[in-house]
Amino acid sequence: MPTFGSKWVGLAVNDATPDVSGGEIFYTQNTAATDITDFDGGVEGKRILILVMDANTDFFNSDTVLRLLGGTDWDTPNIYDTIEFIFRAGVWYEVHRQVN
Repeated sequence: MPTFGSKWVGLAVNDATPDVSGGEIFYTQNTAATDITDFDGGVEGKRILILVMDANTDFFNSDTVLRLLGGTDWDTPNIYDTIEFIFRAGVWYEVHRQVN
């Protein structure tokens, strides 16, 4: 869970591997179709929460980098959907998804 007082940080626009080292709570702002395949800046135990704020972001499942629940891609999430990950042993694991 993000800590109290965490600030919202925009992920880099149209970046398939955005850097998350500068925060815990992020929002998407892609202007073109973007498959997120990984997050840069992961450290053991880091948790991140992503709020989808555009209609251009998809999440690409990979057993070795970005592991989504059910082992499938999350295509075309809705605006205001959220997804949360934890970083362990070099892999981002999805721990929660909220479809709004």
